Amino acid sequence: MQNVNIIDYINPYSSINKLFQSRVQLWFDYYGEVLKHAILINPPTFLSALIQVMSIILPEKLLSRFIFIHNEPYDILPYLTVEAIPTFCGGSKEISVLPISRKIDREEYIMEGEIWSEHNIIEVPYEEITINTSKTFVTTLQVKSGQTLLYEYFASRDYEISCVHEKQGILIPRLKMSSPVVPEEGSFYIKEDGEIKLEITNLSKMLKMKLKIALLIV
Repeated sequence: MQNVNIIDYINPYSSINKLFQSRVQLWFDYYGEVLKHAILINPPTFLSALIQVMSIILPEKLLSRFIFIHNEPYDILPYLTVEAIPTFCGGSKEISVLPISRKIDREEYIMEGEIWSEHNIIEVPYEEITINTSKTFVTTLQVKSGQTLLYEYFASRDYEISCVHEKQGILIPRLKMSSPVVPEEGSFYIKEDGEIKLEITNLSKMLKMKLKIALLIV
């Protein structure tokens, strides 16, 4: 448990829990019928406090799918057969054990604004927009085959986003997300001429949302 800030895990509004909530919401929205149970074996002691936090930010029907195991393999048997339980948990299934933790290499993550430096963009066309409660920011872009759409955006509150090319299809599926620390950025290669529609909705029912966004076609 070295280098772990427990406070971040017990604060329901911390960045790490916001990220976790977004990932769980992704599973729930797109893989809800596939994920029946998430089995956690011998979880650390602080996880009980974390679960109390998760009960605040996650729906009950999703939270109930998490199963905590302390006596393997016996507590696992109601959910998996012996043949499906790994040998290191007392079952008979041979699987590769995950590698130990290691330092993340520089090529495995991006720095804020890296999308612009990669394309030698010095003057980034940022816009700052205020989105009222439960309202949606909508913008459209006309694009041509062979072009690339560069994007970066930061939202001050939880939001829902979708981005669709009228011919190419879904570029960003409709997701509930949060970007409390660093902005989201990336690019899309355009394969066909057409129109791109981007929507970002403020999910708050009480507070306005500040959106800082840059879109550029190269």
